[in-house]
Amino acid sequence: MFPGLRLIGPIHKFFAVFVTVSLLLVNSVEALQVVVKNPVPATANELPSVGRLDQTKKLHLAIGLPLRDPAGLQQLVQQICDPNSPRYRHYLKPEELAQNFGPTPEQYQQVIDWAKSHNFEIAAQHPNRLVLEVDGPASVVESALHIKLLTHQHPTESRTFFGPDVDPTLDISVPVMTIDGLSDFYVPHPHNKIRPLTDGVSEPKAGSAPSGNYAGNDFRAAYAPGVSLTGSGQTIALLEFDGYFTSDITSYETQFGIPNVPLSNIAVNGGVTTVGSGNSEVALDIEMAVSMAPGVSTVYVYEAPNDLANFVPMLSRMQTDNLSHQIGCSWGGGAENPTAENIFMMMAAQGQSFYNATGDGDAFVGAIPFPSDSPNIIQVGATTLTTTGPVGSYVSETVWNWGRVKSSYVGSSGGISTAFSIPTWQQGISMASNQGSTTFRNVPDVALTGDNIYVRYNNGTAGSFGGTSCAAPLWAALTALINQHAAAVGQQPVGFINPAIYAIGKGSSYSSCFHDTTAGNNFSGSSPSKFAATTGFDLCAGWGTPIASGLLTALVPTSGGTKLTIQTQPSSTATAGIAFGTQPVIRIEDNNGNLQTNDNATVVVASRSAGAGTLQGATSMMAVGGVVTFTNLSHQYANNITIAFNGGILTGTTSSVVAVSAGPFTQLQTLVPGQTATPSVSPGRTGTPTAHVSGTTFNVMVNAVDAFWNLVNSVTDTVHLSSSDSIAILPSD
Repeated sequence: MFPGLRLIGPIHKFFAVFVTVSLLLVNSVEALQVVVKNPVPATANELPSVGRLDQTKKLHLAIGLPLRDPAGLQQLVQQICDPNSPRYRHYLKPEELAQNFGPTPEQYQQVIDWAKSHNFEIAAQHPNRLVLEVDGPASVVESALHIKLLTHQHPTESRTFFGPDVDPTLDISVPVMTIDGLSDFYVPHPHNKIRPLTDGVSEPKAGSAPSGNYAGNDFRAAYAPGVSLTGSGQTIALLEFDGYFTSDITSYETQFGIPNVPLSNIAVNGGVTTVGSGNSEVALDIEMAVSMAPGVSTVYVYEAPNDLANFVPMLSRMQTDNLSHQIGCSWGGGAENPTAENIFMMMAAQGQSFYNATGDGDAFVGAIPFPSDSPNIIQVGATTLTTTGPVGSYVSETVWNWGRVKSSYVGSSGGISTAFSIPTWQQGISMASNQGSTTFRNVPDVALTGDNIYVRYNNGTAGSFGGTSCAAPLWAALTALINQHAAAVGQQPVGFINPAIYAIGKGSSYSSCFHDTTAGNNFSGSSPSKFAATTGFDLCAGWGTPIASGLLTALVPTSGGTKLTIQTQPSSTATAGIAFGTQPVIRIEDNNGNLQTNDNATVVVASRSAGAGTLQGATSMMAVGGVVTFTNLSHQYANNITIAFNGGILTGTTSSVVAVSAGPFTQLQTLVPGQTATPSVSPGRTGTPTAHVSGTTFNVMVNAVDAFWNLVNSVTDTVHLSSSDSIAILPSD
């Protein structure tokens, strides 16, 4: 075997299999051949050939080399993600990772020499030395790898595909892990679905975009209320297999009042020269990113032709360029790729957060397409969001699932990996009710809204989108807010957050950091009973959707603050609908009562505790010097209330009683049998009037109420009743 090369265990089960196959014929440094796995599924490769690939067809290959010390890198990532480790968030630079864990320069050069000696053109070299890109005609590929490239009818698509007749072999004495580009059986596809804006199906129609779709500030209002962070000083990187129309992005920004965020296209393997139908995905990703993080300095759009051979090179460029701490990916397809997994581990070791959209075909059955079960990145599902209205507050969510659409089932993908063992951080969760696995990786990890999303795309078209690809860039953008905060307080980026969020999910601060999605499922025709949303972690939405204020505090503790105390109590009396005369002021303190003057990021949320009704005004405010000052709280329901104040993982506090009285008499309210008064909720009553037989009597209650339907007891005016029924018998005034 090769010095320094070790096979690793549970987190990369298939990795060990691939390396074993790759080195099957290698017994010493004098060995002549390395075998790599045929990229075509065995069942598909057995299909009758319909011909030989054109020998002049130019192919682009990505040759993947193994890590020199995979177990060492895995251990390093675990330490970097462990708050109890002295190496916690002590990230390495890309060049340090290459030096310590990548193939040696000599090994990389041997692969280059092998390629040149077999008449390949060197297309790109990667600083991590994990990837080498080469070009050559089919005839050169066949000769160099001892294969024939045959064409077959695709078993599930209306096209042919090509692939090797046998496992490729290389006459070389250094290990090679993968070779991508030897087949087009798999083609990357975006994880989104599109409906017309006026489809008459989408619910709820609560957003600020046309037809009630969500766009722009709707996302921040629902998931990051009171958070003033915008991603300033941060960047976002997006992985794309198509281009986009700049005019769509600028039109979206103008329509929803978003600053013009600079975009920078980074071409991989020539980039995208002609914008194709996949521009809908690219536009979606960019628009979601700038909606949640409108203050980022740049959105980097990595673009490559839609070929699976470009997936690993794009990942490698994102890792070695290291331009952004947060990355979104909304494309998938193909089998597990061990070279990609090694790159994902390098990303984690240098502090990058990679968010992947799991897919849009409801529950996974069998093998999960790449990279949606990788244990080294954050897997993101989708929900259907309900808010109070345009740019409104969060109300509830359910799992995104459109059911059967034409011939396919459409919904948030989740399930159990057949390739990866359960990671350490996912262990210790009861899988009894969610039907997950205690031995294999479960996905997704988290979720965000992915339904009724307004998108401008295709050079002037607008549509209503659904998909986990809405959620992944939103999570990447949310992480830009968190990392802006981390930078401001002198901390490192949060990086690979799975170990942290699973610890949160298992701990006492879960409800302060996540909206737990407990309604809905991702059932389909092929999976009629898996999986349903449950309390806590499930295989539809993971831990749920983010509460930005809580995650800011949990992922980036800014001080020794442990609790909230009330510096100024709200007014003891108030009038319905009018801002309290004295607004509450909250302090962030440690256990000894010391004000945390360096805390400028904790968001404190105020909500009605005792009593009835909903608190109005700006109910989320960010700390300044450890003090949170509310400015316009009010309450429309006349009754005695108290106000609860919560700040993520900090111990909350509750105000003294506020006696809210009715305002001035402004209107009359009638109640007939079957109706009940509901102050503060228009039209002030609920219920359906009870039917009565003609000639029988019934009572009518007339209330003098204020503008919010609260009873005004002091009114003694005379009331006169009239009826549209000329023979009705009415009481006197």
